[in-house]
Amino acid sequence: MRDGDGVFFVKKINEVAASKEGKGWVDYKWPNPVTKALEQKSTYVERVDEIYFACGIYK
Repeated sequence: MRDGDGVFFVKKINEVAASKEGKGWVDYKWPNPVTKALEQKSTYVERVDEIYFACGIYK
């Protein structure tokens, strides 16, 4: 998937989770379901064993 700027943010989320640390933040633009506007969003991702957990917040 690509964000509003054409960035492959899911690929970045997978790269962060697969990294040595296995956790971190990914920033991208995504439509806010409440405002319907394209907004900056940050998602924290963390790998636990082989499971990736992610939680995003609009800025």
